[in-house]
Amino acid sequence: MEGERKSSRATKKPQFYAPPVEVAVVRQTSDAESDAEVSKKPRGKKVKSKPKIVGGANTDTDDSDHEPAAKPVPKKSRARAPVKAKETNVPQGSLLDKVMTGKFGNREVYKSVEELKDNKVEEVAKIMNFVLLSAGAESGDSSSPCIALDQDLDGLEADEISDLLSDTIHRMDEEGVKHYPLQSTNKTTRNLRTNYRAYWLDMANELRGNGDYDKHGVAGLEALSLLVDTLVSLSGMFVTNIRDTATEAVLAIARSMTLGCVDLRGRLATCDRQLATEKSGSSRHQAIVKNRGRVDVAHKRLVGMGKNVYQSVLLHRYRDTAEAVRASCAYHMGEWISSDVLEVLKDEYLKYIGWLCSERSSTVRLEAVLAFSKIVQVSSYPTCFALL
Repeated sequence: MEGERKSSRATKKPQFYAPPVEVAVVRQTSDAESDAEVSKKPRGKKVKSKPKIVGGANTDTDDSDHEPAAKPVPKKSRARAPVKAKETNVPQGSLLDKVMTGKFGNREVYKSVEELKDNKVEEVAKIMNFVLLSAGAESGDSSSPCIALDQDLDGLEADEISDLLSDTIHRMDEEGVKHYPLQSTNKTTRNLRTNYRAYWLDMANELRGNGDYDKHGVAGLEALSLLVDTLVSLSGMFVTNIRDTATEAVLAIARSMTLGCVDLRGRLATCDRQLATEKSGSSRHQAIVKNRGRVDVAHKRLVGMGKNVYQSVLLHRYRDTAEAVRASCAYHMGEWISSDVLEVLKDEYLKYIGWLCSERSSTVRLEAVLAFSKIVQVSSYPTCFALL
């Protein structure tokens, strides 16, 4: 039995293993053809049907069946060139040139304010032309501005201003002006938006007298009101460039008005304390009453202009289609609230910054988070948040 089992195992063994003769034959065949198989790709790996072309057409294929392959672009040339701002004809020494280079100062601002009081029509037209040039607008005639200097903008509605600028807007729409000075990232003008904000803040501060409201009197506040009304109208234009520049300007002015309201409330409180200590009917009492009346009028005008900016600009532009406009609103909301936390730090204003924190644009979200960070860094914020 054991012998039969061994014989059966011996007979079954070749069924599971290849005969050594066949293996030897295969090895002999592979050794014989090893020289011919060196240049071939090993089986199991993908082989390209066409050889890689470094330059010129494919010479291994028939040109009648296949079109010649295009010459590949070198890797260095595939890098995307940086977007450059639209070049505008900025006159040397003009207001836009000074703001672009950061060379404007209090002297230029004071000069503009004095001209606003002396010749309000011409100076307002110059300032609005500056806003349009910052948006990349150019008139058809290089020697004439977009808005005539003798054009009175006082009292014009938004539709009337739009009709006045119809040629300029149509030209910008046809040319497809996408990159404008305020959006420039060039080395010399990348800080233009910061300089632009500083210019309008200094202008508004000077118009309200930098705290001395007797410096320019009612004329300064009237000129400021005219600038605000005109910029509010421009902020509703359908051209993104103009909306951006006008919104940036009017929100910077609104911050100055907020600072002015804080100062005027302190003066009103001081006048009330002085009136409580003075005898009624005395000459000093009458002088304090007169002074308080002037301060109260200035305070009400600034509050009215601030509400106009809030209702006409912020409530609409914070959800604008342009990313730059929404980011600008987030930035100025933080500046506005942190400037007057006792009056403005309320849920009705904070909710807009909260909504912008969930924006689809990372730029807008960053500005909203920075705005919140600026608000909570105010020294009196624990008391203010306790009142919410």
